[in-house]
Amino acid sequence: MKRSRIIHPSEDENDSLRKEHEQMMYVIKALGGGIWEFDVLSGALRCNRRWHEILGLDYDTQQVLSIDQFKPHIHPDDVERATMVDLEELRRLIVRDERYAIEFRIIHQDGKPRWIRSVASLVAGPGDQLRAIGCITNITPLLAPSHGVASFPGEAQKADLPTPNRRPGKRTSTVSLSAREAECLRWVSFGKTAKETAAILGKSPRTIEFHLDKAMKKLNAVNKVQAVFLAVELNLL
Repeated sequence: MKRSRIIHPSEDENDSLRKEHEQMMYVIKALGGGIWEFDVLSGALRCNRRWHEILGLDYDTQQVLSIDQFKPHIHPDDVERATMVDLEELRRLIVRDERYAIEFRIIHQDGKPRWIRSVASLVAGPGDQLRAIGCITNITPLLAPSHGVASFPGEAQKADLPTPNRRPGKRTSTVSLSAREAECLRWVSFGKTAKETAAILGKSPRTIEFHLDKAMKKLNAVNKVQAVFLAVELNLL
């Protein structure tokens, strides 16, 4: 009976892997991201120190180890969609080799909301094992750089109405988006690029960029992510 031969990575391959891992960690550090890992079947959630810092939690005394423990730190309006686990959709993402991405609000320990972007890769294991390994970043400065954030929507935000000569990011109640503009922004909110959106809608990337640019101008947004935020605030998506 022929014995199977175990092939070990060469020293050069190991060095390359170590360098790639080191580079990846530096990139995540530069982005200010917090790393998390979620075991879909067991519900176990493991998050690093930086992840806890983003929520304003002390890593040594306030560790979050499950979705249920995470829920109280999520904005009440975003809890359901931020914690929903759709196994069929997750498996479709794996088949298409696509990442999971979502934006939602957390309530920092200081009582103020923060907009968080969470992205992850999905890893299928033996049987029904399924893990999500990802990173969160605080995108609040990108969404509302020119004005403060209320503790909850409808309080200070309602008083922050625009003037005729409004600065980027100021909301307006007279904006209307075309169906195509809203659709393109919606795909941006799902983490899709203009190229990916074009493939989904059967349009050219230039056409998608055209509609996104129009939406940004209507909303007086400085970038696409901020346009999504403002459109959501105005119930246009």
